Amino acid sequence: MAKHAPIIVKSYLNHVETFGGARETNSQVAALLFRISPDQKTIVTALTESIHYFNHTDPLPYVSFAYECAVAAANAKIAMNPNDLITILYNVAPICLSNVRVTRSLAFHLVMAIFGISAKNLNDLQNQDSKDTQNSKDSQNSNAQNIKDPLNEIDLELSSEALQSATVSLFARSILTQNEEFAKALVDLIVKNSNKAISLPNAMILRAAIGIHGLNLFKTSMSTFQFIIEHAYSRDSNDKVRYHLTTAITAFASTNMISAISLVLLTDQIEVRRYVVSMIIMSEARRDLFLKEYFKLLIENGTISLFRFLLTVIEYYSVEDNIGTFISCIILWLSSLNSQIKNISSKEVKESRNEIFQCLQKLFQHTIVGKISEKNFNIEFNNFEQLEKTLYNISVLISNLECDTVFKICAKVGELLISKSDADKVCSTIIFISLFSIFSKCTNLQSKQITAKLSECLNIGFKSSNNESRKYLVISFSNRISYSEIESLHRDHATQIFLSILESLFEEKTKTIGNKEAVTVLTYLNTKIDTKSVKFDLFLNSLRILVDNVSFSVEILELIERYISMKSDISEFLTFGKFNLVYFVELLSNERSDVRTRSSQIIKKLTTGLTEQSLRNMMKAKDLINLTNEVVKKTKALTVTNEVIDFIFKVIESVIDENVQENNTLRDAAMALAIECYGSTSVSESAEKLLRLLMP
Repeated sequence: MAKHAPIIVKSYLNHVETFGGARETNSQVAALLFRISPDQKTIVTALTESIHYFNHTDPLPYVSFAYECAVAAANAKIAMNPNDLITILYNVAPICLSNVRVTRSLAFHLVMAIFGISAKNLNDLQNQDSKDTQNSKDSQNSNAQNIKDPLNEIDLELSSEALQSATVSLFARSILTQNEEFAKALVDLIVKNSNKAISLPNAMILRAAIGIHGLNLFKTSMSTFQFIIEHAYSRDSNDKVRYHLTTAITAFASTNMISAISLVLLTDQIEVRRYVVSMIIMSEARRDLFLKEYFKLLIENGTISLFRFLLTVIEYYSVEDNIGTFISCIILWLSSLNSQIKNISSKEVKESRNEIFQCLQKLFQHTIVGKISEKNFNIEFNNFEQLEKTLYNISVLISNLECDTVFKICAKVGELLISKSDADKVCSTIIFISLFSIFSKCTNLQSKQITAKLSECLNIGFKSSNNESRKYLVISFSNRISYSEIESLHRDHATQIFLSILESLFEEKTKTIGNKEAVTVLTYLNTKIDTKSVKFDLFLNSLRILVDNVSFSVEILELIERYISMKSDISEFLTFGKFNLVYFVELLSNERSDVRTRSSQIIKKLTTGLTEQSLRNMMKAKDLINLTNEVVKKTKALTVTNEVIDFIFKVIESVIDENVQENNTLRDAAMALAIECYGSTSVSESAEKLLRLLMP
């Protein structure tokens, strides 16, 4: 008899269609079916065949028959597999919205029956085993608790809004009885069959599915969210459909904000992105969470697309309360544009430039700054020079705000210093450099307090940046901060910045930092550093790199003087290379008198207390002879000092017994120098002493 069940179902439904009036016998026929064929195939056949008639003008008889079959199957403890449940729910959903109360009531009861839903077992459903993460479980249970019991309402005369609410609750309960694979298959079916338009019942199913399994669907079926976003924005969708799709997104955002922000990137259309953002932050309860997660996402993943809806975000927030966050976002945006400039189209560059300007207008239009002139405020970022100028201009705007506001901005921008991106650290530190250059000129108490905070931020910025990045910070520092403004830096901060630059100089791969700007900044800081904290080896090796890579300047000589004032050890300069004692001897002939004087003082300090024995201990005789030969060659009679001749004397005396050719060469050259210098008022006595040593 079981094989005849499909025939019985089809025949009975044909009879109802032809003759009608058989509604009263639905229960009896259903009971008969499951007596002769109590299996899953029977219920699937009965429901599938009934669905074919649901589009009739009056679907009530067929819905009634489907319901009676579902009840009979439930009584016989026959369950349907998930795929069949998906098909049934998809097709019954439109009937649940019927304007005929009895029809929709039966449709509701049908869904409840096939999914085994009742008010009594709701708690069991909430405690079901789920493969979702704990957060998803919490979200599911929370959603389940908020689902109304549709059985209590569906038999009443309902408004359209109330009916839709009850129907969404029914769909949510149904989906809650199944796992995430069921939800994914259900929404995939809707996406596949919806084409250009989406029906109201399907929109409500999507809303229910995302409410229960949103996070898993986000991870496994991004196309579903893209589909929802496009139809929520589409003008082809009616208001009710858009409402339910929008609600799906906003509900998802309430518990999965970071993922919700990522949804914005599913479309390339700027207007659609802004629409999605407005959906998410329209609720005041979600705004704080959105801004917090949005800012975090920008720091962690600064793709240009994420910034393109910042203008929309600003419109929904109090500028006064969040200006620090928004300025930080603009800094991150400029950083990303500069870093990715080679991969960005000229159109996107132009649009981004315009949008950044509009953002700044929004932020400052109601402050003392007022309207910003587009002619006088260029936003450029194609290279470092342009980027640095743009960041400085933004700093000027900030400096015109109330001091309390500046403090808030500094605190928020300071959070960028812990970014994983070195470019972000550079940009934020440049803001601090620019602000420091402005506020260090002010004398009022609040400005001094701001300057003290900026001093700390500068230290962190230099310390946290890598060697390559410091090159750019040094350039900005040199451009913006003058010698007189260094006095406002805290000594500890000045010392740490000084050491940070030295560390970068010492790195072989970043010799490019050894430029005139680095020398300038080090010279400025030199007057402020705590000598007890200086690492002498690092300082000396950095000086060698500067001498090797940068043209001579008085600033370099000042740094050398500072080093020797802390540690005077001639052995460090009895070496081969560009930076040794010969270097200072050459400077004795410099055209500038101050350079000659300083070089003479350095040589005097290095050679004071030097003896023949100490020289022999410092260097091998042959090397000492060769080095001194170089000293003699670079010495000019007109500019020579007593200290130089005395040094030559001591070297010759210490190696006088060495029988090497170089010794003879040194003696001959020294003899010629002594003869040339003899008679000179300033060095005559030293020259005579040297001659006596060299004479046979």
